Amino acid sequence: MSTREERQAVREKILGGLQARTPEVQSLVDSPLARPMLEWSGERTWEIWARPGLDIRTRCLCQVAMLAGMGIERELKFHIRGALRNGNSPEEIAEVI
Repeated sequence: MSTREERQAVREKILGGLQARTPEVQSLVDSPLARPMLEWSGERTWEIWARPGLDIRTRCLCQVAMLAGMGIERELKFHIRGALRNGNSPEEIAEVI
């Protein structure tokens, strides 16, 4: 199991601080119901990303492929940036999409 600091470091490597800061998203994030849910899901998400079985570059490429396959465009934009930040080429990303 990874530490909170390790999970946050991986999150920063992937997203580089890129997150939706729209008023709509912020109102959802700030709601009393959302806080515990976001904390719970965030810890589990980045726990998986911090596992040693695959390097970050490969995980990024897999995530892009999954999101593209599911048609989740908003998340796909973030993860394409993350894939580029972590060493994947535009050609590799285009190939998995």
